Amino acid sequence: MTAIADLNWETLPLKKDIEEKLVAALHIDPIVARVLINRGLDTVEDVGKFMQVSLEDLHSPMLMSGMKRAVSRVTRAIENKEKVVIFGDYDVDGISATSLLILFFRKLGLEVSFYIPHRVDEGYGLNNEAISKFAEDKVELLISVDCGVTSTKEVEYAGELGIDVIITDHHQVSEKLPPAYAVLNPVKSGCKYPFKYLAGVGIAFKLITAIRTHLVEKGVIAMRDAPNLKHMLDLVALGTLADMVPLIGENHILVKVGLEEMNKSKKIGLRALMNLGNFGSRPVADIDIGFFLAPRLNAIGRLQNAGLGVELLTTNDKFRAKEIAKRLDVENSKRQNIQSRILREVIPLVEKEVDLEKDKAIVLTSAGWHPGVIGIVASKVVEQYNLPTILLDAGENVCRGSARSIPSFHIYDSLAKCKDMLLYFGGHKYAAGLSLKSSMADRFKKEFRRIAAESLPAEKSIRVLEIDSVVPLSCFTRELVEDILELGPFGPQNRYPYFLSRMVKFPEEPYFVGRDNEHVRFEVESGGFRIDGIGYGLSKKFQELDTSAGLFDIVFIPSIVTRGGMSSITQIKLYDIRESIPES
Repeated sequence: MTAIADLNWETLPLKKDIEEKLVAALHIDPIVARVLINRGLDTVEDVGKFMQVSLEDLHSPMLMSGMKRAVSRVTRAIENKEKVVIFGDYDVDGISATSLLILFFRKLGLEVSFYIPHRVDEGYGLNNEAISKFAEDKVELLISVDCGVTSTKEVEYAGELGIDVIITDHHQVSEKLPPAYAVLNPVKSGCKYPFKYLAGVGIAFKLITAIRTHLVEKGVIAMRDAPNLKHMLDLVALGTLADMVPLIGENHILVKVGLEEMNKSKKIGLRALMNLGNFGSRPVADIDIGFFLAPRLNAIGRLQNAGLGVELLTTNDKFRAKEIAKRLDVENSKRQNIQSRILREVIPLVEKEVDLEKDKAIVLTSAGWHPGVIGIVASKVVEQYNLPTILLDAGENVCRGSARSIPSFHIYDSLAKCKDMLLYFGGHKYAAGLSLKSSMADRFKKEFRRIAAESLPAEKSIRVLEIDSVVPLSCFTRELVEDILELGPFGPQNRYPYFLSRMVKFPEEPYFVGRDNEHVRFEVESGGFRIDGIGYGLSKKFQELDTSAGLFDIVFIPSIVTRGGMSSITQIKLYDIRESIPES
């Protein structure tokens, strides 16, 4: 029998005095105030800034270490019409950042080329073979986006060939930085930039902001001719949401404004991709990025070459945009099939090779696991077992894989403790990529499990579901739900609010939907108030419940959905359900 990590409901404590102060000063609903307080926003000033975002609140890019030097070098390239190549990562963050720079330089009259490595054939980051080709093409400046901070040998090689390198990256840095012309990364030692959680596309945006200001101040371009950076925030929102960085501080501002820009974007390729979504008349929201747009852009980088994604986001050809968007949709379907196959293989291996009562990490290897897809599968395994997970595709000589983690376990730091066994590793707290010789796989498994055992508590892993408030079902009017959704965009550190309603009933029998009937649709009622709901992936749980009798406690997220492209309704997205226990 599969052991699933326990789920413990934990209702966050009320802070009535702060709640009353916010309600009185800002004229907001107490439930909205409660959610804000649970996000650490407990002063009128902090809430005001959070709810009324302004680009004026962004930090100056010149606070970032290396920015002055980077701007000077790029300005020289622009003035001298040098050959410049943008070297990006193959995920949505990298695709968005690469596209952002291409469009910016195009507005300045400088046509730059780009290069994104093939995930399977070349792997992550800079590589000497590509750099040799750049030298043959007389490239003088290479700008990396969302990669490069660990590519010391490759940057040295570029220097030997006469290519200057500017690195823009947000991943964890190694002990020694590459000898680049400039390194832009807020997490590097000594960098005083106040906000440390920008995505790769966020750092690229900081670079072009600084370049634009410098060119205007220097008189190279007139203000009226300067690129409109606000219109480029749609790409910043896309990459930032897709990369799952904390949606606080500057990221909250960039994504909030970026989503507004996305809904009126004139980028032909982005619109073609959005049109596939059939979102109807409602605006594209944060959840649409995570569940529709990002997976399709990611799929091309996982299975083919991510350069097609860059072409989509930068093309001016409507027919080509539509063609690429359809191709991405097809590749995403292939990715889903591969993902399902691998997950069906992984779960029995977990039960066979992992002692879920004792082991504190899951490390599995197998031949034939697509290295472009196993990161998603690793995330699914973490969701199910709440344990750090590493999945490795076992090649004849080299294992390549992905690691995903839980909040209490820093996956990058843990891999760093095994660096002598690894050919490569890189990433951050929650996600990383790695490769090692196949002959080292067994030794690595043993060592990594030991590190996890020392770092994590001995007791069984329990997932905690933080509930923002216990609220009667009847409170969730359309007006309140709209006010709650205004607190978005939602994501890490600004998660969707979870609410608990007790003693609800199902007036009609729920029914199953989805490709494998894995989801459930229903209506719930309490005190004469009814609301529609959907539970994604909860069909098995409902098969074990007798919803025709008895009362239930439910944890859910309120939402507003559009049906048939016309009318919209208030709905709840169910997260968990239990039979009600009468209070004594």
